[in-house]
Amino acid sequence: DVTIHAIRGNHDDPKYFKGGYDKPRLKFLEDHKVYNICDREIYTIGGACSTDIEWRKLWNDEAEVYGSEKRVWWEGESVEHKYSDLPLKVDIIISHEAPLSFDPVASRSDNIPSYQYTNIIEDRKYLDYVYKEVRADYWYYGHYHTSYSGSLGHLLYKCLGIMKFSMAPEKINHNPQGEIENVK
Repeated sequence: DVTIHAIRGNHDDPKYFKGGYDKPRLKFLEDHKVYNICDREIYTIGGACSTDIEWRKLWNDEAEVYGSEKRVWWEGESVEHKYSDLPLKVDIIISHEAPLSFDPVASRSDNIPSYQYTNIIEDRKYLDYVYKEVRADYWYYGHYHTSYSGSLGHLLYKCLGIMKFSMAPEKINHNPQGEIENVK
């Protein structure tokens, strides 16, 4: 009796996260929407930039030549940057990529093309913008395939490693990032 709610990662076909592909116990959540799941308001932001983009594009080219449908990269894999109509307050933000202010510290290895590293930094900077604009108690992400946890101000963040799950966090009935001013 478990329903899995999935957000878009960088290796996922974006079409599945635009509606119409849900199953009874598998829900594909759209980017930049607020969902009420288990009595918590959850804001979702999928996507990330692949560090191995050149290999993935080459694989797609070869798959196409041999008639395979086994794609490993899609246009639009990165985070969609949305600056208007963001929610003011949610309980949880779930993203695939991490804000630049969260662990891990951004670094470029030799196998990441410089243009792609720039894209990664831009996505992470955008998620910092979301952190500053949307008040939340918790933020979960998973792009880094390992576990991290920490806090920034009063917000608690956690990167879930591969096949790691986390119990639903405590429901907090206050706003840890301060009062929302000038809201009608």
